Amino acid sequence: MTNFKCPICETKITVEDSAPKGQRITCPNCYAQLAIQQVKDKKFLACAICKEAVFEPDNCEECERRRERKKLINDGEL
Repeated sequence: MTNFKCPICETKITVEDSAPKGQRITCPNCYAQLAIQQVKDKKFLACAICKEAVFEPDNCEECERRRERKKLINDGEL
């Protein structure tokens, strides 16, 4: 088992060692959508949408576009 820390709320997240790169994970505490990424032999959690290692959804254009679209859908404007 591999232990990760949620980049948003720092909750400990345990994942099977065999979990492949790209597998999506939802933080059980803050529900952040994360994905396992790997550089060389090091695995880490990154944004599941844009795959950036630094999790900054407020500063990510791709995440912002998806968030705005979801808001429009939920508000019934799309």
